[in-house]
Amino acid sequence: DTLFYSQIIQNNIHGLLIEKNNFSDMVKAIDKILSNHSLTHKLSKNAQKKAEWFDWTQVCKRLFNEINHV
Repeated sequence: DTLFYSQIIQNNIHGLLIEKNNFSDMVKAIDKILSNHSLTHKLSKNAQKKAEWFDWTQVCKRLFNEINHV
């Protein structure tokens, strides 16, 4: 599971990745987010930009650009 997410989410860029069922690391990650407001802001901002990349309109634009360059 983590491998799939790590292809989309970069650790400390778009979010915090932890191993499945590693509750100790999950608690540490939650504490890190709650105690570091600048990190929280950075993750939120970067995650929003990454999510926009998957917007259907943006996907279509990239697809049409690729088709036109063939």
